[in-house]
Amino acid sequence: KACSGLGKSTAPGLTWSAPASVGLTSACCQRSLVRTASGVSGGDVAGVAGASGWYSSLADSALVHLCEHFLVSVQQVSGLPWWMSIAVATLSVRTLITLPLAAYQLVIVSKVSLENKEEMFLC
Repeated sequence: KACSGLGKSTAPGLTWSAPASVGLTSACCQRSLVRTASGVSGGDVAGVAGASGWYSSLADSALVHLCEHFLVSVQQVSGLPWWMSIAVATLSVRTLITLPLAAYQLVIVSKVSLENKEEMFLC
């Protein structure tokens, strides 16, 4: 049985997709909710003047979509509840990106302080 309306949905921002390993004739089509949070159009923000321009452009930015896909991937791979997958994603990003940068910053600061001490002895 093929998915009817592949790529279309009744709600704005929702899409239907089939796994790459499964053909279009698969009875198991997955509903992707990745665009739900950012599927807000400018007209959906009622009562806020000027919100349609900056909000829509921010919600549709590549960085927001990257973060959405990352969080959804963490939840799908781990099978954890949404709130725990956010915590796991946060800890993994902080460990893999922030910790090495902090260590590198410590090395740079120690080199600069060593150079400052050498300048004090020369003066």
